[in-house]
Amino acid sequence: MAPFSLTELAKQAIADAEIAFKDKPVIIDPNSNNNTPNQISIHVARNFLAKASPQFLNSHMAKDDDRLVKVGRSVADLVLLAEEGDTGYEQLSHGLSHVVEQCDILADIGPDPDSQMKVPKVKFGKTGLQMPVVTLGCMRFQQTWGQNITNMDDINPQGQSNLVAILKHAICNLGINHIEAARGYGSSELQIGAALRELFDSGLVKREDLIIQTKVGAMKAEDFRATLDKSFRVLQLDYVDLFSFHGVNMDYYYDLIFHNQSGEENLIDIVREYQAKGMIRHVGFTSHGQPEFIKRVIETDQFEYANIHYHAFGSYTASGGGKDGGNKELVRLMKEKDMGVFIISPYDKGGR
Repeated sequence: MAPFSLTELAKQAIADAEIAFKDKPVIIDPNSNNNTPNQISIHVARNFLAKASPQFLNSHMAKDDDRLVKVGRSVADLVLLAEEGDTGYEQLSHGLSHVVEQCDILADIGPDPDSQMKVPKVKFGKTGLQMPVVTLGCMRFQQTWGQNITNMDDINPQGQSNLVAILKHAICNLGINHIEAARGYGSSELQIGAALRELFDSGLVKREDLIIQTKVGAMKAEDFRATLDKSFRVLQLDYVDLFSFHGVNMDYYYDLIFHNQSGEENLIDIVREYQAKGMIRHVGFTSHGQPEFIKRVIETDQFEYANIHYHAFGSYTASGGGKDGGNKELVRLMKEKDMGVFIISPYDKGGR
């Protein structure tokens, strides 16, 4: 199909949706796709794909309304950008071609796990682990922020069932075997621990096939040890493959880890103790700080990997700065040191 015809198909699909929903009452429902904006997007997607990618509409993938919502939004956004003059129609055709290409790829993925597209893996620096290039960050895998939920009785069963299903699909069907949690992610560790236990007990997933990462922020040594123990307890794990000092953003946290001024243990020594016991396999850190500060942490040569920002479309740091306006030089430095490079939200923050 010629690219220009995709433009006409997109415009016609949008026009049809405007007519179809013109006199219908507006429905607001943030908890499902049964709301007017999402139904319009689904309508646009179906009309566009009916000719642009009919094989997708006939596949089991099209049964997921979430996918259709995203296709419809993409089509509408691309047309809007072109009409507002931010992009030309050549770019519009190019963008629509990518939407169709992605749908065609999904159409070839059957419901049988053996036919599912597997996420490729790469060596994660000196850890030697084979890390999937797309991983499962679980900050949003939680019922609530804060630490007020302490047991699974307070977790919504439907939400937990969905969490288990996502983990099962990611691990068993897509080969995404890296699961990333943190003590600071509300009820995430608690829910992930219960979900993993369910998958382990079912025999569908083996612990040794997973790369599980959790993170604890720098704090007083006594509190740090207790918090670390709590992570293991709620995750229901004997060991984690990756442990990160969470949010190493300022000098204060650096000092707690390496040069504790209070006379308490340095936090790095506590982590090495857990590592010697086999409870932690590999040690890294995460940071949203200034590039100059992150470089200082990297150059301690105490870490095997780091989680930092380096985005596919315009990199940045949480507070700005850096020679290239971001962490480009840090990525290069980490590669020179054979550190695992873990990119935080490569397409900007999710869930917004």
